[in-house]
Amino acid sequence: MIAQRTPVRDFDMFALGGPGKDVLLEWKAMRDGSPPIFWTPRNGGHWVLTRGEDIAWAQSEWELFSHSSVQIPAGLTRALPLETDPPRHTALRTVVAPLFALNRLKPAERHARALTIELIAAFRDEGQCEFQSQFARRLPIEVFLRLMGLPVEDAAFLVGQGDAQRGSADQNVRQTAKDVVVDYAADIVAQRRREPRDDFITRAIAASAEQGIPEEDLPHLFGSVLSSGLHTVATIMGFAMAFLARHPEARRTLAGDPALIRPAVDELIRRHSIVNTGRVVTQDMAFGGVEMRAGDAVMLPTILHSLDAAIFSDPLAVDFARPNAAKHVAFGSGIHRCPGSQLGRAELRILLEEWLPRIPDFAIDPDDEVVMHPGTTTGISRVPLVWGKA
Repeated sequence: MIAQRTPVRDFDMFALGGPGKDVLLEWKAMRDGSPPIFWTPRNGGHWVLTRGEDIAWAQSEWELFSHSSVQIPAGLTRALPLETDPPRHTALRTVVAPLFALNRLKPAERHARALTIELIAAFRDEGQCEFQSQFARRLPIEVFLRLMGLPVEDAAFLVGQGDAQRGSADQNVRQTAKDVVVDYAADIVAQRRREPRDDFITRAIAASAEQGIPEEDLPHLFGSVLSSGLHTVATIMGFAMAFLARHPEARRTLAGDPALIRPAVDELIRRHSIVNTGRVVTQDMAFGGVEMRAGDAVMLPTILHSLDAAIFSDPLAVDFARPNAAKHVAFGSGIHRCPGSQLGRAELRILLEEWLPRIPDFAIDPDDEVVMHPGTTTGISRVPLVWGKA
């Protein structure tokens, strides 16, 4: 460790936001007042990359910026396969990949569409809904649990643990929540060993043995897949709907031209990138004008890549015709790109395709407010919507 970190800034990602604050814009304000790279003593001490080019490059250079710990501060419970590098990552990814194979995604999309229509019908005539609890925390979660062959009834329990993992400023709370999900996954693995089924987990247990993956890794692997699958898409949906509720011109553009929905999906994800993962420096090196040491933690906030004007012109604007919208790194990049990103994009597309013909005009409830919170994943817990009753 070096005695003096320069430049230094007292920055705490868990302290962003507050009542009525837009956490993503607070990330942007922090970036605009910061050097390209700085050191913060908060959360165990770590570097923060604030420029899009550096963030994208570091994401892809796992030999220099290892995934051995993506949590800041580092957690005791490993997030697999994310917190591994090749060749171990390759073996773990091989086990997970069949979950998102094309022959499984098509039925999942059909289920997502049917459930989307059902959920909207349940509150459409009411003229209002709290989008997160009545839609976003149901659709992607129920689809994902069904894809994994797990009980839909477990959704509320698992989502609560995911919220604690990503949003709490208390490391003990985050660690406990991770442990609870790992224990849940361990119970599922034990059940499938006793009573094998024709489902993903049973097949993945067999595949893990073929790949030489230690048995004790399986609860961490399935627990991490669960945590990611039950949280990220629901959060992105909330940000997208809050944006459309506040921007009638964008909403009417999509409602009037459904062909724009597919490109709109990537643009909405770009503008509302939520993941703030870490890396570990593997060797002493000079990077971006600072001296990094092996073992240093580095944070790569994906929103700062998305809001970098050097990559995306007028980055705060949402432009459904943006030619490079899909170049965002919201789902990671390279070999560590989220394997579920295709399903997540499809679910957001289906939401827009089915919602807009049924509820084309909606707004944020003027007597309520959107609630965001900071964390390792920027969260959104409340999106109160209103519209004219049918």
